[in-house]
Amino acid sequence: MKLMRKTRSKKKMKGSAESIMVLIPLLIIFSFAFQLVVINYAMLRSTFSQQSAVNKAGLFSEQIDSDANNQLVNQSSSELIGGGKILISQGLVDAPVLQRVIRRLWIKSSSFTYDENS
Repeated sequence: MKLMRKTRSKKKMKGSAESIMVLIPLLIIFSFAFQLVVINYAMLRSTFSQQSAVNKAGLFSEQIDSDANNQLVNQSSSELIGGGKILISQGLVDAPVLQRVIRRLWIKSSSFTYDENS
């Protein structure tokens, strides 16, 4: 009886060690996939906030303001032949990092709008 119990417990331990060997790479892959989701969300959020600032500047003929999250890199406007101008804004955002493997990520976003008041 004791011999059978020992072999059963060894079989249970062998199976749990194998499942850990499979689980660790899956968790690593999941964490990198989740990092990509977080980066994508940060990129969309910065693009939407930047686009709303550019639209507000185009509607009310005011200067494009940069919010706390968005560092404005380049701001320009181009005059059009028929009247009006195109406002172009580019910005950099420091993306949130979940893994210690990645030190710093920057997300570049660009937005433009048509200003018919000018």
